[in-house]
Amino acid sequence: MLHVEILPRTAKDLQPFIQLPFDLYAGDSNWVPPVRKKLLDTLLSAENELLAHSQPRFFLAYNDETPIARVLAGVDIHPDHPEEKLGWFSLFESTDNMDGVRAVMDAACAYLKEKGAKRMVGPIAPMYDLLNRGLQVDAFDAPPVLQNPYNKAYYPALLEGYGFTKARDYLAYDILVADVPLDKLESLAEKVEKRFGFRVEEIPAKRIGLRLAREIAVIIAQGARGHQMDVPTAEEILLLLETLKPVYREGLCVMAYAGDNPIGVVLAFPDNTAYLQALGGFETPLRQLKAAIAMRGVTTVRCPMQSVIPDYQNKAVNLAMIRKAISNAKRMGFTRIEGSTVPEDDVSSVNNTLLAGGAPYRTYRVYARAL
Repeated sequence: MLHVEILPRTAKDLQPFIQLPFDLYAGDSNWVPPVRKKLLDTLLSAENELLAHSQPRFFLAYNDETPIARVLAGVDIHPDHPEEKLGWFSLFESTDNMDGVRAVMDAACAYLKEKGAKRMVGPIAPMYDLLNRGLQVDAFDAPPVLQNPYNKAYYPALLEGYGFTKARDYLAYDILVADVPLDKLESLAEKVEKRFGFRVEEIPAKRIGLRLAREIAVIIAQGARGHQMDVPTAEEILLLLETLKPVYREGLCVMAYAGDNPIGVVLAFPDNTAYLQALGGFETPLRQLKAAIAMRGVTTVRCPMQSVIPDYQNKAVNLAMIRKAISNAKRMGFTRIEGSTVPEDDVSSVNNTLLAGGAPYRTYRVYARAL
């Protein structure tokens, strides 16, 4: 018999919620399992700002005693406009069963309506996360890169069958280092740096801290223009940098300066997919050793962030930064760069990625539905 339970937010009660994808993706070589303890800590943490202020609920649909669909849902209340209540959903997983999806989503939507939400968007990450956006909707033939989402190919049809429609797409671009005309870009970089009076510097690991995060946040906020929904706070950027410190490689992250003023930033990090797959969800000493060995063969880098302030946006600053980052990546032995995730309507970022030799190859979609 089909039924839905709202699970208490405790370590014991959330175990079947966490277990469901491990059952669904068993044998799928492209899936990247989360570290179970870290995910549980994220879901239970009082310091998780997303969950702390949104009255989250964990919904799990069963067919008799077997879990078949899950979703986490909550209400985001804008601090400046408390009357605006936006429902969101996260961690959606399901068997290819529309009845299960309908049951779990009906329960979540009813809860959000009860809390005053008029609209529901997602999927989003279960905490503020600059690496994870939306649902994968195409190119299911390979694993994701550096914590991008991965899901079953039938998920878009299930959500659209329930009434969700596209709110926004985010694009991933594939860049082969060997195809990038580094000599041409180096010549161009030297010319524009001299002409417009800026320089590009690597970001040393010792600089990682709140001051650096604030500088990057200012650059992104100024450069975002009409894309304020994608502007992270300094705290979110610091969390990103701290989270990726274990794979941080000096030379892949660079900033542009005019005098002492930061005017642009490009952040890139080695792909940790092989590491997480080797862990298999558990950080035991033996698995950590296998994971560290797996990282030795990594040849892919992900660039999740690039931005330039408006006064320098048509002066090839982005290309100068990308040239330096890619040159360093090549020297380190990396052969491929994924530029992601780029908002489909961010013309400047799209054009800069294409000029660097990027080809769009994967799409992540955020959905929305009226309640």
